[in-house]
Amino acid sequence: MEIPESLSWQQDVSIFTHPVILRDLLKAVGIPFGILIVFLLWSSGWNLQGDVRFALGLIGLLFFLTWLLIFILFRGVWQVEFRLNDRELRTRTRAGQARRWAAVSRITVLGGLATGKPTVAGAGLLAGSRQEVRIPWKKVRKMKVYPKSHTIVVRGGLTEKTALFCTRENYPVVLKYCMDRIPGPA
Repeated sequence: MEIPESLSWQQDVSIFTHPVILRDLLKAVGIPFGILIVFLLWSSGWNLQGDVRFALGLIGLLFFLTWLLIFILFRGVWQVEFRLNDRELRTRTRAGQARRWAAVSRITVLGGLATGKPTVAGAGLLAGSRQEVRIPWKKVRKMKVYPKSHTIVVRGGLTEKTALFCTRENYPVVLKYCMDRIPGPA
């Protein structure tokens, strides 16, 4: 198999159905909210009355509104592009979607500052900061492959992680490209 010097491709990835994204969402959102829900139920003696019902309803409403916002702004799809060369791999949100995401981030930051809520402003800053991820090959420490979904998850340092969402056609070439560049056992 002839492997080119560099690879680049674009992919539209379903936010709500892709197994790798769903697993990460479950870890990032499901675990903390799951603990919160169990704590609420436990502290109420497992009684779904009054304030507990209201709190659970607010959590459900938050999840629904978040889903609705993602669906309206992004149609439930992450538009991403990938570039791999001999120095690094890069994942970047495509331009049109990146502009919309930057606008949401700015509104969140400004809203947090205007209401005196630094946590909200910080969340907006964090959300806007991950539009592009670059990981030099020499920093890659781990690679996990998901052949069924044509996905390769690459980890560098503690905060360096990205997923390469491949097409059915380019998955074998991208996998070989990555395996040839990762130092040591992957």
